[in-house]
Amino acid sequence: MTELRLWIRAAVAGELRAELHVHSGNTLKDLHDIVANALDSTCKLHLLFGGTLLEAGSTTLLAAGIVTDHVIDVVKSRRQAQLSYQGKLPLSDEGYHPLDTWLSPVPSSEPGSLHVAWSRFFRGASYRQYIAAIRERRETEGMSNEEIAIMGIRAPLQDRAVDVLFGNVAASPVPSVVLGLKDRRSLLGILEGRPLLNEQANGMSRGPTVAVRHQNNDGSMMDLWRQYEDEQLLLRFHGTVILTNACFANGRLYAIGESANQEDARLVLEGVFSSGDSNDPNRTLSFRRCEVQETPDVWTCVTEWMDVDRYDFLGVDALGTALWFQVGRGIVAVPFSTLQARLVLEWAQAPWQVRGRAPKSLAFDPETLDLYVVKDCSQEVGPTCKIYRVRAQRESLCVASGIVSIDGLHYETRAELVSCANLGTDPSSSGSFCIAAVIHHAPSGSIYVLDADDGVWSIPLLDARYQGALQDDVVREDIV
Repeated sequence: MTELRLWIRAAVAGELRAELHVHSGNTLKDLHDIVANALDSTCKLHLLFGGTLLEAGSTTLLAAGIVTDHVIDVVKSRRQAQLSYQGKLPLSDEGYHPLDTWLSPVPSSEPGSLHVAWSRFFRGASYRQYIAAIRERRETEGMSNEEIAIMGIRAPLQDRAVDVLFGNVAASPVPSVVLGLKDRRSLLGILEGRPLLNEQANGMSRGPTVAVRHQNNDGSMMDLWRQYEDEQLLLRFHGTVILTNACFANGRLYAIGESANQEDARLVLEGVFSSGDSNDPNRTLSFRRCEVQETPDVWTCVTEWMDVDRYDFLGVDALGTALWFQVGRGIVAVPFSTLQARLVLEWAQAPWQVRGRAPKSLAFDPETLDLYVVKDCSQEVGPTCKIYRVRAQRESLCVASGIVSIDGLHYETRAELVSCANLGTDPSSSGSFCIAAVIHHAPSGSIYVLDADDGVWSIPLLDARYQGALQDDVVREDIV
C-alpha cells in the first residue's frame, strides 16, 4: 500500500488543522477515525473531498480517488442522534397482540419495502367477520382458526403509515398454513410485492419442503420450484430438504435449510430465477449452489418459537461480500464466495449491556459493519428504550481489493449508548415490554423501531453512526 500525506482543513474557517500520514488501502471509516483522533474531537464529523461527502464506509482511499497531498475538509456537527416518533400502525386492529404472537420482519426482494408478519386468531370463516361480530356484540360461531397476516410499511412514514397488502394467507391454497400452528416458516419472503411460500409435506410444519410457491396478483399460486423435480438435490438429500428461512440479494434467493434425515445438518442454498419478469407464467427457481455447513452448530434459533423465527436476516454489507444474520449464539456472516457461515460475534462474549440469552432487537450498518442493539428497558428506571452501538474492528489487512475478510473482523468488548427514548409499552401487560420489531430501511437510511403499542419510531443511521457515546445511567465493569 502506498503512503499518503493528507491535509485536514476546517471547511468553514479555511484553516489547516492537521497533517496526516495514511495508506491508500485505508478505508473511509479508518480515515474518519484517524481524523477524529487527530482533532481530538467527540463531535460528529463530516469529511468532504472536492465538495463530495465521504461516507464512513468500507471504500478504500484509493478507490475514492484520494492521493497524496490532497486536502480533506472537515465540518463538525453536534446534532444528537434521536429516536423520533413517526405515528401509529393499525397492528392491533389487524389482530396483532404482543402476548399472543411474534412480530417478525419479512425479507423482501425490493430494498425499499418494509414488511412485518404475525399470526392472528379468530373463529369462523374469516378474521373480518369475526371482528365484525365482536363489535356488534354478536355470538361468534365456527371453529378456531389461525392465519398469517403481513403488513407493508411505507417509509418515510407520513399521513398513512401502512398498506395492508393482504391478511388472509390461509384463504389461499397454501397447505403450510395449518390451523392451530404458528408456522411462520411457511412464509419465506415477499417477492415483487407478493408472498413467496414454502409448501411442506402434508402441511406439516417440520416436514420436507414440497415446493416454493409465489402468489399471483389474482391470489392464485404458481410453483417456482418443486423438490421432486430437482435432480441434483434429490441425488444428495433424497427429497428431505426443509427450507426454514430465505432472503434476497443480488437478484437471487438465498435459503437456509435442513435435512430431515440428518438432524444436525444445515444447508445454505443459492437460487436463481429463470426470468426477471414477474408476469412470466413460465418463470422457475433453480438452486445452483448448495453448501452443507462445516460448522452447523452456529445456526442456533433466535427464539424458542422456532417455527416462527429461527434466524433474522440483517442485510448485506456495502461491498456485497456476505449475508449477515442474527442467530441464537450471536451474529453470523455468510460470504457469497463460499456460502459457509462464520460466527463473527458471540453473545456470550458481547458487551455486558447487550449480553444475555434473550433475542436481540438490532440493526446492522452495512457501511461500517457496526451493530445497533435496541434494548428494552421497560422494567428499569429511566427511558424504556436504549440504543447501543457495538463497533466493528478490522485488522489492517482486513480490506483488500474491495473485499472484506471476515477473518480479520472482531467487535469491541464495550457498547456505546447513542440514543434513548420512552417507547410505548404493551397496555395489557402492565408495561412489561416495549419493543416489537426493528428494521433497517436502506433507501431512507434509517432504523425503524415498532413498539408494543403500535407506535413507529425512527433514527437516521448516519446520525447514530457519528454519535459520540452518551453517559449511561449505570457504570459497571464487564461481567466475568
